Amino acid sequence: MRVPLDECLPRKLRFEFPNLNVSTVSAQGWSSTTNGQLLRQATRQFDVLITADQRPRYQQDLSRFEIAVIVLKARTNKMSDLQPLIPACRQALTSIQLGQVVEIPSDWQWSRWVAKPPVRARHFFSACLQPVRSTDDSSFRR
Repeated sequence: MRVPLDECLPRKLRFEFPNLNVSTVSAQGWSSTTNGQLLRQATRQFDVLITADQRPRYQQDLSRFEIAVIVLKARTNKMSDLQPLIPACRQALTSIQLGQVVEIPSDWQWSRWVAKPPVRARHFFSACLQPVRSTDDSSFRR
């Protein structure tokens, strides 16, 4: 099976698939090509495209292309974030069909990455929670 790795993925990722003929988009001379052109060119020579780009599914009618697509949905495109997705990707490669799109999501904890409120809002809320001091209150002590 011949597999190109999209340029948004690290080149080292190709070593995670030792039993496959894996190449990179940049090694093919296809750097900076649009998604449609990349799919057309890859269809001629490859069976499955591995990418982290989620846009082709929404920009292109992938059923027109005779190539399968695996989308790795990690927090970032760093090897440390992609590494946990490799076993599922290998499994998908054994059963994927031409024209099929398989998304492999990561299972990292979304709760760890919940955004804090903006600084201005935090200061506003912390000011609201401060006890109000009145100087004409006889029970007020310093």
